[in-house]
Amino acid sequence: MAILLLVPSSTGVTASVDATGKITLSNDNSGTHTNIDLVVAGTGTTSGLVTANDSPSKQFIYTDGSVNQVGWNAPTNSVYYFTNSEDLRNGLQNLAQDTQMKGIAGDLNPKATVTVDSSGKFQVSNPDATGKNINIAVTPFTSATTIANANFDTMIGALSGSLPAGSATTRSSQAFSVPTHSASIDIYDSLGSKHTVKVDFTKSSFDPTKGSTWDVSVTVPPPSTLNPSPAGTLGQPSNIVLGTVEFNPDGSLKNAGNTITNLTFSANNGSKPNQPINLALGTTGAFDGLTSFDSSSATSGISQDGFTGGDLVGIRIDQSGTLVGSFTNGRSFGLAQIAMAKFANNGGLSVEGGNLYTQSANSGDPIYGTAATGGRGFIQSSALESSNVDLSRSLTELIVIQRGYQANSKTITTSDQLLQTLIGLKQ
Repeated sequence: MAILLLVPSSTGVTASVDATGKITLSNDNSGTHTNIDLVVAGTGTTSGLVTANDSPSKQFIYTDGSVNQVGWNAPTNSVYYFTNSEDLRNGLQNLAQDTQMKGIAGDLNPKATVTVDSSGKFQVSNPDATGKNINIAVTPFTSATTIANANFDTMIGALSGSLPAGSATTRSSQAFSVPTHSASIDIYDSLGSKHTVKVDFTKSSFDPTKGSTWDVSVTVPPPSTLNPSPAGTLGQPSNIVLGTVEFNPDGSLKNAGNTITNLTFSANNGSKPNQPINLALGTTGAFDGLTSFDSSSATSGISQDGFTGGDLVGIRIDQSGTLVGSFTNGRSFGLAQIAMAKFANNGGLSVEGGNLYTQSANSGDPIYGTAATGGRGFIQSSALESSNVDLSRSLTELIVIQRGYQANSKTITTSDQLLQTLIGLKQ
């Protein structure tokens, strides 16, 4: 995309673009400089309109940041590289305000602004009456390394036209409504430091019979790196990985590229390098992960198994006899497990008293294992043990003892009465 910005109040030259993208320049000879020399400088990325007194044609080219960095290509400032809509907005506003970008001496339009409204429209305003009139012409271009995006050029092309200084109106592009979605998740390196992984999805194509395809960008903040290329390799971003995700016509996951599901992460902060990260995006042909339906994009669930460092703050024992530790980072881990023994003949154990038993020749050797397995019982922590005797037998014996006690008490009563009778006879 090339943008030509003219200042007709200084030169008397205006521009217009027809349906084919052809630029027409008109000179009403009212400006300070009435003779304009136009030069076509070669082809490809060096081509463009260059004038002595008007703004040259500026090229705006998309970059992923691997080779060309965002911003103007110093020292010529003829090309502005952008990665996202904010980069493009900033470049357009820079072109409207910064005289160094246009080769014009003196102050131009310091209050001219380029904004993006809530509907995704780029809007150019020129409210300063003391500034200069602006005339914008947008035309597509291609080169050996650049492919024109016809839809994008058409949408931005709506900005073409004049915008007088002090104008209360604005020039607007068409609304950009691109199917996109973003999600982020925290990961932790070997030192317990937290890092944020951002995943951006952009719908790139759709086939009624094959389904849809989304471009995926996985990014970590510098100086962290993802899947770093060998030293000396050019064209590979250090903190971004690109890939695609495909969906079947029924909305189920068709394919997720291996480059974005199996990552290698290096925090470059002294922690262990090349730590593996597995992004579980779902099962092929299933609906247990990413899906593509006719609804607003949303993240319904996300989880990760990393954690930062923590101190032990409590312990408990579960029914399997596992000693579970709780830590200040919100995690709980099994630290140890209590062994439990059983015998071939539990009734053959030797009673030691106080609910304690020891192995005997009749019980056999102990068979060790974990609680709740192999016929072993559960472990109940923080509880008093109930009696482990035969309750019905003990109650029966208690009744027998009670009856015997009652019978003995009758004997004592009878003996007492006999003694009383003997004492009475003597008196």
